[in-house]
Amino acid sequence: TQVRFELKGLRAGVEDLLVEPADTRYETVHARIRVAASAQGLRLAVISGDKQIAIPGQPLPQPLVVRVTDENYVPYPGVRISAAASGSGTVTPAEAVSDEHGQAAFQWRPGDGPLNELTFRALGVSATATALGRPAIAAGGVLNAASWRPELAPGTLASIFGANLAAGLHRAPPYPWPRSVEGVEVRLNGNPAPLLLVSDRQVNFLVPLDAPEGEAELIVKTPLGSSDPVKLRLVRTAPGLFADPSSGLAAALIAVEGQQRRWYLAERAAAAGEYLEIYATGLGAVEEPGGALRRTRLVPDVFIAGHKIREVLYSGLAPGYLGLYQINLKLPQGLPAGRQALRIEIGGASSNEVLVPLR
Repeated sequence: TQVRFELKGLRAGVEDLLVEPADTRYETVHARIRVAASAQGLRLAVISGDKQIAIPGQPLPQPLVVRVTDENYVPYPGVRISAAASGSGTVTPAEAVSDEHGQAAFQWRPGDGPLNELTFRALGVSATATALGRPAIAAGGVLNAASWRPELAPGTLASIFGANLAAGLHRAPPYPWPRSVEGVEVRLNGNPAPLLLVSDRQVNFLVPLDAPEGEAELIVKTPLGSSDPVKLRLVRTAPGLFADPSSGLAAALIAVEGQQRRWYLAERAAAAGEYLEIYATGLGAVEEPGGALRRTRLVPDVFIAGHKIREVLYSGLAPGYLGLYQINLKLPQGLPAGRQALRIEIGGASSNEVLVPLR
């Protein structure tokens, strides 16, 4: 009723396999066999046991099961899969071979640290499982979301980095941002702050405009507990310019008088006489609501290629948002061509530098 044999792929493609018994009382079996050009299309995924709650020193109640498939989700048996635990954690076995379903199981005993990960590797691909626990904020892990500096001001979009920050959740709620997402909160001086993104390794939040300047205490609260408090100091302004992380280009749009279309800086360079709409955070207090535009109480100085820009037409919250500021300016004659450094100063604080392509 059963036979085993090996197939060796000679070249990439799909071939027919016919298994025909000599005894006609048994079934003839037909299958199609795909031979991949390389192992680059293989996938390794954790299919069960991820995000269990860890108790230090004890193995997780459920095994971690991983599966090897190709891009068509066909399982791959006979693949060696290695497993390595972070910190002081241990895993048994350290290596296993996938079964006829492409699966292998591992027993994991997480370590005592706040971050517990189990990394699997096979044929050049990897997958990671996480064991959850009480939230922990990394040292120096509360930063301005644009400048990646520790300075924060009322009205700043900020990021928290650490471990177990969302009890296994990954959510990016729409605006207006809630102050709690399934029991996950960022509390600033005891008050929940609006949440833009919650995940185990990063949480993005808004420092409320009405938060008082000076010493502050921040904690992350989840259904699995609360982090140790982190001491912060809120300053009057903490300017940060948003940029594309791969190119360094400013998050800005080019506008031309009389035209409705806007161009991203990645699409083309800006020219003298054109307008830039620059996006930032941490520019501090704004005028009280009274219309669509809420200008900053302080006017920033904008520098491009070391030249101070004279025509700053608007500085305030981007219409319809909190935390996201917009600076509109007109580019003067005489700026050098090429990618030039852009920075701003406001309230005695200087921003990070980003790039603006000019022509």
